[in-house]
Amino acid sequence: IEYDSLPSIIEKEQKNDNFCHITFDDGDRTFFSNALPTLIKYNIPSTLFLSPKIIKNNNNFWFQDLAYLLFKLDSKTIISFMAEFLNLDFDIIRNYGVQPIFKCLRFEDIKTSIDRLYKINGLPRTTYQNITLGNLKDIIETSIVQIGAHTNNHPILANENDSVSFSEIKNSIDQLSELTNEKSTLFAYPNGIPELDYTSREITYLKEIGIKTAFSMNPAHLSKNANLHELPRIACEASYNSALI
Repeated sequence: IEYDSLPSIIEKEQKNDNFCHITFDDGDRTFFSNALPTLIKYNIPSTLFLSPKIIKNNNNFWFQDLAYLLFKLDSKTIISFMAEFLNLDFDIIRNYGVQPIFKCLRFEDIKTSIDRLYKINGLPRTTYQNITLGNLKDIIETSIVQIGAHTNNHPILANENDSVSFSEIKNSIDQLSELTNEKSTLFAYPNGIPELDYTSREITYLKEIGIKTAFSMNPAHLSKNANLHELPRIACEASYNSALI
């Protein structure tokens, strides 16, 4: 079903069996090349959550850079660097894995460490992996994909101070509204696990800014009287739990 049907289903407690709303995060270029043609062919409405700064500046997300670094280097090299960067004992963090270590950091520390890893290892930047402004225009013209905000840099919002968290949310909403020529009222929390990746602070900010609906990554089905600022979603990826669906 289209997004516009969700609030009324929740608020009016309509029977909500046998339907779903499909969402996509980040705007990887494969959305445009692979997913969009299928959505158009079968007339499937969906929502795409984007970080406008990434698209405007042709930047990759930090986790895309990190995946490239892991491909070019290895986890031990990166963890050894991070132990020195964070002034921690290698043996303390070696078993945590690369991504979990980075997800514990503020975005500025993530960016600084990734920039240094590129530099000290003499690696060129990986190619741009996300949709372009032209792609975004084409997506909007299909009329079956709604666009929502997803912060500007995809930080773990709970790791950031009040000022950074608020600006990440508000600036992404404002910039996305400029790109789409339409006020954005939808938002998805990066990573999206309640009390781990975002807290009640972010919900308060969204309400202050005027966001009507926000999506988490709490893996649950939509229920009557669900919180419109913490709608659950079930991830469908290589390791998804088919039993949940």
